Amino acid sequence: MLDLLAWRGVLDPRRTAIEERPKAGAKRDLADDAAAELLANAIKGGLADGLQILRGDVGSVIIKGMDDFASRPIMSDHAPAETARFAYDLHNLDFDGGLGFINKATGEAPRLDALRKLVERQRGSSFLLFLTINVRNTVGPAIADYLDRLQRQASIGAVDWYLKRGKGEVEYRLKAIVPILMGAIAQSNGFALRCLPPVAYTGSSQARMVHFICEFWAEDLIFAGVNHQSADDVLLLPMLESRDGAIGLAGLQHPLCDPQACRALLAHLASDYIDAVLGTAKANASD
Repeated sequence: MLDLLAWRGVLDPRRTAIEERPKAGAKRDLADDAAAELLANAIKGGLADGLQILRGDVGSVIIKGMDDFASRPIMSDHAPAETARFAYDLHNLDFDGGLGFINKATGEAPRLDALRKLVERQRGSSFLLFLTINVRNTVGPAIADYLDRLQRQASIGAVDWYLKRGKGEVEYRLKAIVPILMGAIAQSNGFALRCLPPVAYTGSSQARMVHFICEFWAEDLIFAGVNHQSADDVLLLPMLESRDGAIGLAGLQHPLCDPQACRALLAHLASDYIDAVLGTAKANASD
């Protein structure tokens, strides 16, 4: 609700919020209270008109095209729920459970499947994806394997550094793979993609989070989209960090990263703010 209040001047009245609906009784009661509080705060803030509140797991809603009560997202078309297209301009997803788990029966990761389905449903409609991910996950070995395979399309110098990141540095591995993964998904669905420098921060209960902003431009529904950045471009983006309410360069950066090279990506911001975020020199690099 704070996001909606902050952005009320630029958002369309048609908005969808999703509140989980756990199976366990006590947790479900808490989620029901949260959904009721969400609506109450929307009314209090003058944001209730056009606001839709769906109930269920966000990944499940994206994949099924409906929530636990068979309600469909307000910006979906009239096709059957399984194949319906979405026409949202912005998706703001907070994966506080990380990239999730691997289904032992299928070998797939449901949360990643939901991201793929989301882009598929948006085919033909450009959009922004705000994606916040907890570093906690159970797909660590798959991340390492994916990084290793990335060397087929990126320079060894760009990838090796991420492979060497150890315990406590998962945020840097996420920084590497999420934009590359989103780029592959974008192209296969006819989008061109541009990613901004990610922002790491410490959230509630000391959870370490990484925030990504990806711009999807609908480009080609016949063949494929062509991304605005190469693999090396996104691998060498600086890592930003939010500390004490201010965003700046993280203390650890890829040794080949030049933060000043991404100024054009931040051109929508005031120049003095870009100076404050990027500083005037490289942060400390590490092998």
